[in-house]
Amino acid sequence: MDTARVSDQRKCIRYIYENGAAAAHLHKLLAPDKGRLANYRFVARDSHYRHSDRDDPGGSRGIFISASRSPRRSLLAPLYICLRLARVGRPGKIAFLLFWRYTLKPLDQEEAWTLDTLLVHGSQKHAITQNSGTPTVQPIYPSTTYLHSDIETLDQAFSGQLPSGEKAYVYARQGNPNAQTLENVLAEAEHGVDAVVFGSGMAAIHAALLTAGLAPGTKILVAQDLYGPTIGMLRTLFVPIGIEMVLRDLCCPNVGEIIRNEQPDVIYVETLSNPLAKLIDLDAISAAAQEVDAVTIVDSTFTTPYLVRPIEHGFDLVVHSATKYMGGHGDTTSGVVICSKNAYVQQARTYATMLGAMLSPFDCYLVMRGLKTLALRMERHCSNALEVARFLQSHPAVERVHYPGLPDHPHHSLASRLFRQEKFGGLLAFELKGQSREAASRFMNRLQLCLPATTLGDIYSEASYPPISSHRNLTPIERQQIGITDGCIRLSVGIEDVGDIIRDLEQALIY
Repeated sequence: MDTARVSDQRKCIRYIYENGAAAAHLHKLLAPDKGRLANYRFVARDSHYRHSDRDDPGGSRGIFISASRSPRRSLLAPLYICLRLARVGRPGKIAFLLFWRYTLKPLDQEEAWTLDTLLVHGSQKHAITQNSGTPTVQPIYPSTTYLHSDIETLDQAFSGQLPSGEKAYVYARQGNPNAQTLENVLAEAEHGVDAVVFGSGMAAIHAALLTAGLAPGTKILVAQDLYGPTIGMLRTLFVPIGIEMVLRDLCCPNVGEIIRNEQPDVIYVETLSNPLAKLIDLDAISAAAQEVDAVTIVDSTFTTPYLVRPIEHGFDLVVHSATKYMGGHGDTTSGVVICSKNAYVQQARTYATMLGAMLSPFDCYLVMRGLKTLALRMERHCSNALEVARFLQSHPAVERVHYPGLPDHPHHSLASRLFRQEKFGGLLAFELKGQSREAASRFMNRLQLCLPATTLGDIYSEASYPPISSHRNLTPIERQQIGITDGCIRLSVGIEDVGDIIRDLEQALIY
């Protein structure tokens, strides 16, 4: 983004107002209601957030003036303004340069976008411009192969990029426009350097573990209440080849001491545990990991960048099952690894290609469509989940509720620090009184609105029974050690009317 330093902002703004007002009818320069610049924003030197409503956004440090999206320009207006301003002193010359540059030169539009806006417009930002018109929705590119003008260009395309800097495609397994656009948006949303999409969340986890450098003789420290299939993958694919897996409670206050004692090569955790919604201290873990030179991986599926961005807290790799909240509609299976360094990106992309774990163009389209409403859906998921948790907490048939939005949750203060204000996610768990499989079965069978499904993060409310689904491969003792009882129910709260959700739960709860 082009910027100009203004040492004396008040003089400059006064000259802009005085000399620009005469041309306002041509250029629509001034906001008619408040008499200030309609198409400019003032940005403090040390921040990318907008401060246009402040009298002195830059203070004694001065300010940057940057142009936001502007309407169609008339060549007469800037010419008129420049002729007027060229005759005045230094502030006039500054204003002259501002108007000349920002009325004739195309300007960056997304510099100050919030996450919510990026998710809506991200695909348009990375769209391929066409003279015949650029579509607002990216087309789906189902082709398995791509043609180039000559063999020399094809040779260059195999490297992934043309000399002009354009992204080049050769074969769909190695990348396609839909995957590239989705990766760009997800990387920006998580504040990573780049991302790689995969055909499932498990494929993304597999690639992340390899990218982190797991090899014979290395040690991985794993949160003991990790997603069941992730532990199953480690035991099935990695432990037999000589990788040491250590399970520990990493939600405890002394997590830093555990990491320093274990000296792992890789650390794998989740922002919110499944199903008991325990939190980890991202900052404490990343700080201790740096001390022992360990690569950190976090599965942030349940929180999404809407609630927290782990890379901002020092994590190396962020994994999502985009099947869940990102896709959001239960119609695509997909995963992604977001990387904090380019070296990780190259490794992850190599594994995606070699393992054949690419995401199809149509599935990329479905995830991108889901991202457009992610912020709206997450807001509703969070608000509904909090009301449902309060209802369950007061119900006589419920022994205990696990939801970080409740003040008595052991990690409530940590969630308040890490997550978006007053938002605690859409996932909760609760335990039925009696702690029996029979009680859990009766409850699940009586549900009418909430779906008895093994997934989560969809627009629908979905209930699952962890002992026979996500954690069925753990022994009863292992489940007991991590707090999963026979009466435990996991509930992914959807975006339906919260009153309807509560009424369905109430009729299913027998006491």
